[in-house]
Amino acid sequence: TKNGLITNPIHISDLIEYLKKILLHTNEAAELDLCGNEILSLRDMINIIATHIGEEPIIESSNNNDEYLCGKCMVTSQVLGYM
Repeated sequence: TKNGLITNPIHISDLIEYLKKILLHTNEAAELDLCGNEILSLRDMINIIATHIGEEPIIESSNNNDEYLCGKCMVTSQVLGYM
């Protein structure tokens, strides 16, 4: 793959805020994807981390297709009142 896994990661501080709101203020049952708003590939995330630590990443690619694992933030945002 050129980019690797493609997903929408969530920062730990955002995850904690989601969990607080769910536990304290949500009375309805719902299936929620706790995910970030930005879709990034594994390659993107590696490059971001490398930039922050001042290193040049060494990335080896395979011939497999990129895989997508993205949450549906729209439903979560509606249930938690972020829309």
